[in-house]
Amino acid sequence: MFNKLDEVSASISTELYNVVVITETWLNSRITDELIRIPGCVSCRRDRPNNQQGGGLCTYFNSQLNFTELTDLSEPEIESQWFLIRMERLPRGINSILLETVYHPPQSDDHVLRMHIFKCLDSLLATYPNSAILVLGDFNQFQPGNLCNSFRLKKLVTKPTRESNILDQAFSTLSPYYDAIILPPIGQSDHSSILLQPILTHAPSLPTTRLQKRDYRAPNKQNLISRLNTVNWTPLMRLNSCEEQLDSFQSVVHVALNSCIPMRTVKHHPNDKPWITPVIKESIKKRQQAWLNNDLHQYNVYRNKVIKLCKRARQRFYNDKINHMHESNPKKWWDGIKLLSGLSNPPPLTSLAVNGTVLKDFDLAVAINESFCSVAADIPQLNFTPIPVSNIPDEYIITRDAVELALVAVQDRKSVGPDEIPNWLLKTCATTISIPVCSMFNSSIREDRVPGLWICADVLPLGKISRPKSIDTDLRPISLTAVLSKILESFVFNWLAPIVMPYIDPFQFGRQQRVKLKTCKSDWKEIKAGVPQCTKLGPLFFLIMVNDLSSELPLYKYVDDCAISEVVRVCEPDLPKLQQELDNVTQWSSANNMKLNVKKTKDFTVSFLINQPLAQPLIVNNQPLGLLIPSSSWG
Repeated sequence: MFNKLDEVSASISTELYNVVVITETWLNSRITDELIRIPGCVSCRRDRPNNQQGGGLCTYFNSQLNFTELTDLSEPEIESQWFLIRMERLPRGINSILLETVYHPPQSDDHVLRMHIFKCLDSLLATYPNSAILVLGDFNQFQPGNLCNSFRLKKLVTKPTRESNILDQAFSTLSPYYDAIILPPIGQSDHSSILLQPILTHAPSLPTTRLQKRDYRAPNKQNLISRLNTVNWTPLMRLNSCEEQLDSFQSVVHVALNSCIPMRTVKHHPNDKPWITPVIKESIKKRQQAWLNNDLHQYNVYRNKVIKLCKRARQRFYNDKINHMHESNPKKWWDGIKLLSGLSNPPPLTSLAVNGTVLKDFDLAVAINESFCSVAADIPQLNFTPIPVSNIPDEYIITRDAVELALVAVQDRKSVGPDEIPNWLLKTCATTISIPVCSMFNSSIREDRVPGLWICADVLPLGKISRPKSIDTDLRPISLTAVLSKILESFVFNWLAPIVMPYIDPFQFGRQQRVKLKTCKSDWKEIKAGVPQCTKLGPLFFLIMVNDLSSELPLYKYVDDCAISEVVRVCEPDLPKLQQELDNVTQWSSANNMKLNVKKTKDFTVSFLINQPLAQPLIVNNQPLGLLIPSSSWG
């Protein structure tokens, strides 16, 4: 599959397929999800266990399609995947599609596969009674028996897919709505491709996404800078509190933004990979046409031509666009390498199944925010009492010059927080806006209070795995806080003086967050404990918390996790102490209002013995830890 990826990607972007199923992928753990990523698509794969050669399945879904992978139906001896698909338009009486993809190797037991399909369909139809069924894949010589009659399935493929045999088949209840069209093989495969095409065809439309963006052309930015340079900040500095000053500052900046750089609606189209040229696409079309005309000679000519063109185009793209940047511009070189390897532009999270219901947009953002906030829900609310400060020493009064230097150092490519003030504006207008910002900083310190907007965070849910399936276990929060808040924190962090301790509480107390999915935002929700990521004081707080964690065994403390190791010698009769130390860590975590993430805590064993010892599993909270298998790719 890996050597055919460019051709598959070009076909998907040209023909606008919603679902693409590939059997016999021959993928293994050494080929990551990023390497097989296709722009605008989400991949779900099932490889053979223990890096066994051959077999495997991979399904690509249009990123705008609502689907859920039903992993609880997987069986070790069956190479298949189950999906629930919910589409906006389906035939009357059908509200979803149950899709199973199958690779059934030769000489495999037909009875085992039949019983698997029977059992799964019985269970699924009881839960989703108005669903259509589509079971497809490489079945080889599989005999369905009474499977078709039991579920009213029809065979959609009626023409040979490999030489004179029908080895690839689609069983479905959608036979009145779809035709199976035989297409030429991809690359040098000996199996034909199959297209399930709607009988009532409609003109295909590009899946466009409308986004709200500001018109950042140079004249507009210059108008904004000129307008801010003429603002009189004296009324702001005369306001009584830092909260009022921030409200005034936000109002002035956003009125200027909306006037000089208004929001406009733009259409976002899925892009081809940059090395896929019109010549490659034209050759693919000619190859397809030769297949339809039964011109085997021309088909072989264009098939080989497409393979060579894809290889040359990728190499030419590297030589022309990437290679020369290795020394002159390492960032652009690395961006190009990530583009070639599929590491850039991960598919956004658009939908997720929660308790059998597919959530999207605002409902999904609310559910994710509830899950993130539930981590600290059992911790009592802090009773915040400001510590009175009679006077502030001169060395802790922030100067305008110091603020200007901090604003100039802002990285303008970083994401903005809830204040929605572009970083380039803070950097470019540092001289002008350093006046009100300095006033806000000093007012905040003088009042021993942080403005509410500066202790709020926009949370972007980032998947721990390529296709998250659970809100509670497969997502991690990435918090975007106001850049001005980070600058103020950096002053506090760098002072390292007695004023730090009474000032930490305002940063800890009353924080709020909301989940942001593209342009959709959930409601604000208060956080009782914890520190958002990407803050200056966050790592310091964690180090303070884990400072008293000790162990008789070697203990390694990192920024956000810890590791304990033990050397067990075969000749020594003493029992391993690792379980006892793990129990101590569990008790320490509970006493300090922390929760051990059992799913992410792993047991890693290295042994150089020929006969591997059978070690007892480590236990945390009555749950055995997962084993981390050594990989040869670690070096």
